[in-house]
Amino acid sequence: LRNHGLEDKLYELNYEGARLALSCTEETDVAVAASIGPTGQFFQPAGDMTFDSMVEVFRQQLIPIKEAGVSIANFETFTDLNEMRAAIVAAKELGGFEIISSMTFEGERTMSGNTPEACAVACAALGADIVGANCSGGPESLAGPIRRMNTAVNTPLSVKPNAGLPEITEEGEAVY
Repeated sequence: LRNHGLEDKLYELNYEGARLALSCTEETDVAVAASIGPTGQFFQPAGDMTFDSMVEVFRQQLIPIKEAGVSIANFETFTDLNEMRAAIVAAKELGGFEIISSMTFEGERTMSGNTPEACAVACAALGADIVGANCSGGPESLAGPIRRMNTAVNTPLSVKPNAGLPEITEEGEAVY
Protein backbone atom coordinates (compact mmCIF):
# COMPACT_ATOMS: atom_id res chain seq x y z
CA LEU A 1 0.00 0.00 0.00
CA ARG A 2 2.95 2.31 0.67
CA ASN A 3 3.85 2.18 -3.04
CA HIS A 4 0.43 3.66 -3.82
CA GLY A 5 0.26 6.20 -0.97
CA LEU A 6 -2.38 4.13 0.84
CA GLU A 7 -0.48 2.89 3.88
CA ASP A 8 -2.77 4.91 6.16
CA LYS A 9 -5.75 2.97 4.73
CA LEU A 10 -4.50 -0.51 5.70
CA TYR A 11 -7.04 -1.10 8.46
CA GLU A 12 -9.96 0.31 6.51
CA LEU A 13 -9.20 -1.57 3.29
CA ASN A 14 -8.68 -4.92 5.00
CA TYR A 15 -11.67 -4.52 7.32
CA GLU A 16 -14.10 -3.42 4.60
CA GLY A 17 -12.81 -6.01 2.13
CA ALA A 18 -13.34 -8.76 4.70
CA ARG A 19 -16.82 -7.46 5.61
CA LEU A 20 -17.82 -7.26 1.95
CA ALA A 21 -16.70 -10.83 1.31
CA LEU A 22 -18.57 -12.04 4.39
CA SER A 23 -21.73 -10.18 3.36
CA CYS A 24 -21.74 -12.13 0.09
CA THR A 25 -21.87 -15.40 2.01
CA GLU A 26 -24.70 -14.61 4.44
CA GLU A 27 -27.16 -17.50 4.83
CA THR A 28 -24.85 -19.87 2.93
CA ASP A 29 -22.34 -22.54 3.89
CA VAL A 30 -19.56 -20.68 2.07
CA ALA A 31 -16.41 -19.85 4.03
CA VAL A 32 -14.32 -16.74 3.49
CA ALA A 33 -10.54 -16.92 3.63
CA ALA A 34 -8.37 -13.82 3.67
CA SER A 35 -5.70 -14.08 0.98
CA ILE A 36 -2.45 -12.61 2.29
CA GLY A 37 0.66 -12.59 0.17
CA PRO A 38 4.31 -11.89 0.87
CA THR A 39 5.57 -8.38 1.59
CA GLY A 40 8.37 -8.25 -0.96
CA GLN A 41 10.66 -7.12 1.88
CA PHE A 42 13.92 -8.86 2.75
CA PHE A 43 15.31 -9.86 6.12
CA GLN A 44 18.55 -8.43 7.44
CA PRO A 45 21.32 -8.33 6.30
CA ALA A 46 19.99 -8.27 2.70
CA GLY A 47 17.14 -5.95 3.71
CA ASP A 48 15.78 -3.95 6.62
CA MET A 49 13.35 -6.44 8.17
CA THR A 50 13.89 -8.35 11.38
CA PHE A 51 11.79 -11.37 12.23
CA ASP A 52 9.88 -9.36 14.87
CA SER A 53 9.22 -6.46 12.48
CA MET A 54 7.93 -8.93 9.87
CA VAL A 55 5.59 -10.50 12.44
CA GLU A 56 4.25 -7.01 13.17
CA VAL A 57 3.62 -6.34 9.47
CA PHE A 58 1.43 -9.44 9.30
CA ARG A 59 -0.30 -8.63 12.60
CA GLN A 60 -1.33 -5.27 11.14
CA GLN A 61 -2.80 -7.09 8.11
CA LEU A 62 -4.62 -9.65 10.25
CA ILE A 63 -6.15 -7.45 12.97
CA PRO A 64 -8.82 -5.83 10.77
CA ILE A 65 -9.54 -9.11 9.02
CA LYS A 66 -10.14 -10.81 12.36
CA GLU A 67 -12.21 -7.90 13.69
CA ALA A 68 -14.39 -8.08 10.57
CA GLY A 69 -15.10 -11.75 11.33
CA VAL A 70 -12.91 -13.71 8.92
CA SER A 71 -11.33 -16.72 10.64
CA ILE A 72 -9.27 -18.29 7.84
CA ALA A 73 -5.87 -16.82 6.94
CA ASN A 74 -4.70 -18.04 3.55
CA PHE A 75 -1.01 -17.14 3.29
CA GLU A 76 -0.08 -17.77 -0.32
CA THR A 77 2.59 -17.29 -2.96
CA PHE A 78 5.41 -17.05 -0.39
CA THR A 79 8.92 -17.68 -1.68
CA ASP A 80 10.74 -17.43 1.67
CA LEU A 81 10.06 -19.85 4.50
CA ASN A 82 11.20 -17.30 7.10
CA GLU A 83 8.58 -14.83 5.91
CA MET A 84 5.93 -17.57 6.04
CA ARG A 85 7.06 -18.38 9.57
CA ALA A 86 6.53 -14.72 10.54
CA ALA A 87 3.03 -14.74 9.02
CA ILE A 88 2.04 -17.92 10.87
CA VAL A 89 3.46 -16.61 14.16
CA ALA A 90 1.41 -13.40 13.76
CA ALA A 91 -1.79 -15.39 13.14
CA LYS A 92 -1.10 -17.72 16.08
CA GLU A 93 -0.38 -14.78 18.40
CA LEU A 94 -3.69 -13.14 17.47
CA GLY A 95 -5.52 -16.46 17.72
CA GLY A 96 -8.81 -17.48 16.17
CA PHE A 97 -7.50 -18.29 12.69
CA GLU A 98 -7.40 -21.48 10.71
CA ILE A 99 -4.18 -21.19 8.71
CA ILE A 100 -3.40 -22.23 5.16
CA SER A 101 0.29 -21.87 4.26
CA SER A 102 1.08 -22.05 0.58
CA MET A 103 4.57 -21.71 -0.87
CA THR A 104 5.64 -21.10 -4.47
CA PHE A 105 8.35 -23.24 -6.03
CA GLU A 106 10.74 -22.83 -8.92
CA GLY A 107 11.47 -26.43 -9.76
CA GLU A 108 11.93 -28.27 -6.49
CA ARG A 109 12.82 -25.28 -4.26
CA THR A 110 11.45 -21.89 -3.32
CA MET A 111 13.21 -18.82 -4.65
CA SER A 112 15.06 -18.58 -1.32
CA GLY A 113 16.18 -22.22 -1.56
CA ASN A 114 13.71 -23.99 0.73
CA THR A 115 12.73 -27.58 -0.05
CA PRO A 116 9.09 -28.68 -0.09
CA GLU A 117 9.76 -30.95 2.90
CA ALA A 118 11.29 -28.14 4.97
CA CYS A 119 8.37 -25.85 4.15
CA ALA A 120 5.76 -28.46 5.02
CA VAL A 121 7.42 -29.56 8.27
CA ALA A 122 8.10 -26.01 9.50
CA CYS A 123 4.63 -24.70 8.66
CA ALA A 124 2.86 -27.70 10.18
CA ALA A 125 5.04 -27.49 13.31
CA LEU A 126 4.12 -23.81 13.71
CA GLY A 127 0.43 -24.70 13.57
CA ALA A 128 -0.67 -24.33 9.95
CA ASP A 129 -3.85 -26.37 9.47
CA ILE A 130 -3.18 -26.90 5.77
CA VAL A 131 0.16 -26.72 3.95
CA GLY A 132 0.78 -26.65 0.24
CA ALA A 133 1.87 -24.86 -2.88
CA ASN A 134 0.41 -22.41 -5.35
CA CYS A 135 1.19 -20.56 -8.57
CA SER A 136 4.64 -21.64 -9.78
CA GLY A 137 4.79 -22.81 -13.41
CA GLY A 138 1.36 -24.39 -13.72
CA PRO A 139 -0.22 -27.68 -12.60
CA GLU A 140 2.59 -29.99 -13.71
CA SER A 141 5.20 -27.92 -11.86
CA LEU A 142 3.54 -28.53 -8.48
CA ALA A 143 3.22 -32.32 -8.69
CA GLY A 144 6.76 -32.93 -7.42
CA PRO A 145 6.71 -30.45 -4.53
CA ILE A 146 3.29 -31.68 -3.35
CA ARG A 147 4.41 -35.33 -3.47
CA ARG A 148 7.44 -34.41 -1.40
CA MET A 149 5.31 -32.45 1.10
CA ASN A 150 2.98 -35.43 1.38
CA THR A 151 5.86 -37.68 2.44
CA ALA A 152 7.02 -35.16 5.07
CA VAL A 153 3.81 -34.36 6.98
CA ASN A 154 0.48 -35.84 7.93
CA THR A 155 -1.33 -32.54 7.36
CA PRO A 156 -3.98 -31.75 4.74
CA LEU A 157 -2.42 -30.40 1.56
CA SER A 158 -3.56 -27.61 -0.73
CA VAL A 159 -2.56 -27.32 -4.38
CA LYS A 160 -3.49 -24.16 -6.29
CA PRO A 161 -1.54 -23.95 -9.56
CA ASN A 162 -1.77 -21.04 -11.92
CA ALA A 163 -2.32 -21.43 -15.66
CA GLY A 164 1.38 -21.91 -16.31
CA LEU A 165 3.65 -19.66 -18.29
CA PRO A 166 2.23 -17.99 -21.39
CA GLU A 167 3.31 -18.62 -24.95
CA ILE A 168 3.39 -15.53 -27.12
CA THR A 169 1.62 -15.86 -30.48
CA GLU A 170 2.89 -14.30 -33.71
CA GLU A 171 0.38 -11.51 -33.09
CA GLY A 172 2.06 -10.78 -29.73
CA GLU A 173 -0.82 -12.19 -27.68
CA ALA A 174 -0.14 -14.15 -24.48
CA VAL A 175 -1.86 -17.54 -24.56
CA TYR A 176 -1.98 -19.91 -21.60
